[in-house]
Amino acid sequence: MRFDVADLRLFVAIVEAGSITHGATRVNLALGSASGRIKQMEEAVGVALLSRQRLGVLPTDAGRTLLRHARATLASMQRLTDDLGQFAHGLKGTIRLLANTNAITEFVPVPLSHFLASHPNVNIEVEERLSHEIVEALVDGVADLGSVAGAADMDNLQVFPFATDRLCAVVPASSSSFEGVREIDFEELLEHDFVGYASGASIQTYLEGHARRLRHRIRQCIQLRSFGQIAF
Repeated sequence: MRFDVADLRLFVAIVEAGSITHGATRVNLALGSASGRIKQMEEAVGVALLSRQRLGVLPTDAGRTLLRHARATLASMQRLTDDLGQFAHGLKGTIRLLANTNAITEFVPVPLSHFLASHPNVNIEVEERLSHEIVEALVDGVADLGSVAGAADMDNLQVFPFATDRLCAVVPASSSSFEGVREIDFEELLEHDFVGYASGASIQTYLEGHARRLRHRIRQCIQLRSFGQIAF
C-alpha cells in the first residue's frame, strides 16, 4: 500500500471540505482525476475511506484513521521542508536540548543566550522533560544534549558537571523542631509532612526517588502546581 503526498493532500482537502468536488478544487485537481485517486486509494486498502452522502462525503472509520496519519505526515513533511530551508539562509545545524524544570528555568537561559549570540547560524530546540525521559532520549539518539538531576542513571552517557542547585526547606518560623538549624539532611525532613508539587513535576519526582533510596516515602499533606502557591 503506497500513498503519495498528492494523495494525502487530496484526501485531507476532501474531508475538510466535505465534498470531493470542493476538495479537488482546493488542490487544483479536476473532479474526474480526484475521484480516480480516491478510488485507487480505497482499492489499495481494501475498504471504503469515504461515505457518500446526499450532500457530500464523510470519512469512514478507516478514513478517520487515514486522516489522522495524513495530517501528521503532511505536518512532518512541512517541518522537514522548513528545517532544510533554513540551511539556504546560512543555518549550519540544529541542536536538540532537553532539560528538566529546574534547569530550564534557572540555569539554561543565560548560557544558552550567550551561545546563540556567538553562534547565530546554529538553531537550538529546547524542550522540558523529566530527567529519566531525558536520559532515555539521549541513549536513543533522539536528543543531542540534556540537563538532568544528579541522581539520574547516566551510566551509558558522557557526563559533565553543569550547575549546583541547592534545595532549601521552608518551615514555619514557630516550629521548635527547626529552631537554630542552618543545615539539615533530607532524611531528617522525611519525618515531617511535606507541602510540595503535584506528581509528575521534575523536582517532585527527584525528591520521591531520593526518598525511596533512603527507604522512606514523602508524607505529602498537600500537592500544588507552582512554587508561588506553595509559598503562599
